Amino acid sequence: MKGKRKFIIVGLILVIAIGFALAVWKFGYLGKVTPEETHSTPKTENNISADFPDDFPIYPGATLKSSSSTETDGKKGISALWTTADPQDKVAEFFKSNLEALGWKITNSFGGKGFSNYSFEKELVKGFIGVGVGEKGTTAISVTLGIE
Repeated sequence: MKGKRKFIIVGLILVIAIGFALAVWKFGYLGKVTPEETHSTPKTENNISADFPDDFPIYPGATLKSSSSTETDGKKGISALWTTADPQDKVAEFFKSNLEALGWKITNSFGGKGFSNYSFEKELVKGFIGVGVGEKGTTAISVTLGIE
């Protein structure tokens, strides 16, 4: 029962994160919420949070569309969204092999036609990545990290 509950929780988190990433990618923002209201620091295109791990793989040639970070009770959260013209399956395979090669432990993975999701951790960082087919054949790469 404990394993099933964990799987359901991870699945719900991934669905919410992918929905969030696709909304940001499609609309460029979420309504008219300001950084002061969310206690986050938005980053501009091609500028990712300084707390983003140096050893996390970035897909070659991908374009950073949005990035934001937040901190609550000493814990940091970072989210970023990239796009690329490369096929979804190629991008997903890149992350699977490079996360492991760089010492990130993949704790869960699932996917289907046109999407792949991985949960991962390394030291004090946990997160998940969603790779899915976007508009006009592009591939969206959504990364969410929690840093203790």
